[in-house]
Amino acid sequence: MEVAVRFDDILSALVHQHPDDPQLQLALARNLAARAKTALTAERPVESLASLKRAHDIYHQLLPSVADWTVLTPVEMTTENGAKLELQKDSSIFVHEPPSNDIYSLVFQTELRGIKGLRLDVLADSRLPHGGSGWNNNGDFVLSELTLQVAPAGITEHPRFIALRNA
Repeated sequence: MEVAVRFDDILSALVHQHPDDPQLQLALARNLAARAKTALTAERPVESLASLKRAHDIYHQLLPSVADWTVLTPVEMTTENGAKLELQKDSSIFVHEPPSNDIYSLVFQTELRGIKGLRLDVLADSRLPHGGSGWNNNGDFVLSELTLQVAPAGITEHPRFIALRNA
């Protein structure tokens, strides 16, 4: 599949043969999003919008409904470089203008069992540049790495790392 995603024709044929394969659907959505970005750079907004709409539709088909998710409220929030984190009423977290790079650590406690996914939603906010979702000049949010560790409640040493797939 790694090779197939580089070739639109092959990927399209695979998606057509295996329409229920979420990995292929996700690869197609990523390709469509990249195609949209290229079209936008080349000042072809109609083509860009069509590709983005199709990618958006695929992503939403792949995501479970919001009702299937449980929003957890962090019990601890820290940053490596001291950016101020503010918990909002909806359990989202607003980061007051951080340094250019920072590491955020969030701790959640839950009694949930059999957790199968982690979802990070990045929200637009009027307090951010261009009403975007991040502090970049253009309002973009940039995430370079995401890790997950688990430990029994009250035990902070030697947490177990959880490998993330399809991040």
